[in-house]
Amino acid sequence: MGQWKRIKLGDVIIDLIGGGTPSTKEENYWNGNIPWMTSAHITSKEIFTGQRKISETGLKESATKLIPKNSLLIASRVGIGKAAINRIDVAISQDLTGVILDNSRIQPEYVYWWLALNQNKLKSLAQGSTIKGILKEDFAKLELELPSLNIQKEISNILNLVDEAIQKADEAIEHTERLKQGLMQKLLTEGIGHTEFKETKIGRIPKEWEVMELHNSILEMKNGFASGKRDIAGVVQIRMNNVSTEGRINFDKYLKVPKITNYKQYILVEDDFIFNNTNSIDLVGKSSVFKSAPFECVFSNHFTRIRFNKEIILPQYVLYHFILLWKTKHFQSLAIRHVGQAAVNSNYLLKMLLPFPSIKEQRKIVDIIQNVENRVLFEKRRKNQFEQIKQGLMNDLLTGKKRVTLN
Repeated sequence: MGQWKRIKLGDVIIDLIGGGTPSTKEENYWNGNIPWMTSAHITSKEIFTGQRKISETGLKESATKLIPKNSLLIASRVGIGKAAINRIDVAISQDLTGVILDNSRIQPEYVYWWLALNQNKLKSLAQGSTIKGILKEDFAKLELELPSLNIQKEISNILNLVDEAIQKADEAIEHTERLKQGLMQKLLTEGIGHTEFKETKIGRIPKEWEVMELHNSILEMKNGFASGKRDIAGVVQIRMNNVSTEGRINFDKYLKVPKITNYKQYILVEDDFIFNNTNSIDLVGKSSVFKSAPFECVFSNHFTRIRFNKEIILPQYVLYHFILLWKTKHFQSLAIRHVGQAAVNSNYLLKMLLPFPSIKEQRKIVDIIQNVENRVLFEKRRKNQFEQIKQGLMNDLLTGKKRVTLN
């Protein structure tokens, strides 16, 4: 393969160093000046700080070891497969292995990317009945394709550029989601362009708005049906895993269930509102508005379907209120708990108080929030595209399928 050679990792490793945890009962082992970390601290490619600090005594009198900077840290027990380059000298726990590389032959960044590509292979090496771990000798036997140092650096630079693009997309998503959250909070309580407000049972709202119980705007409520069976010739049933925390319905994975005699009564149509009435305490109250699907959809018995009078209130407007209430654990606080499940009584939904602006203003509020939501979705799609590009590049460049040439 030209400049490329097939080697074992052990051929380019100077040392593999295990770690340990100083006893937390010995106060003099902690709060020193030496960074110390566990595998939980590996959340990115590079490590610049410790999770905690230990003392010189803690280092000397325990099994932890100090790993010199610019080495590689591998999660060899908890979180197997995670890896990072430590940019500082850092002591490690027993969950980590420090990999000291022969830098005259191999670059830490190159090994990092190779490990990222081969996480499943690493996990397959884990042994043990209770806490699984990777044996040092098994790790050293792993084989990889090794080009020259210059080619390694060029490959790492290419993958770093794609990683930076993913990071920027992540930042854009985070920023836009914060903007959306702030807008929802403001628009749903203050509206658009109001200068006069009044105090009500649900707090301060614009003077022109009304406060009404939700039943005044409900045309129909219906609970879904249970089905423990599957039927590939049946009908798609919306379940909790189809509803995101942001109220979107996804069809990445769906189940088909038998068409019961009266199943058409449960078919969802555009603008049907579904409320998760029964589930684990963390999920109860999640809601969504059904828009469309390329097939008929019904809903499970964990949901209550609500059809609103859209001349009074827009389902999407209600959804944004419910998302805020769910995130502040409002529904969880009302739920009746029983044997690992929680339920919100339909009568509570009927009597719920909500602020009712005019339909015109509701539509403006919904449009503003949806525009920001669309931006979030755009950034998420962009991030997904970058991740696919990165995976493809790792597959090609780290195996030598596609050769990098130096200018």
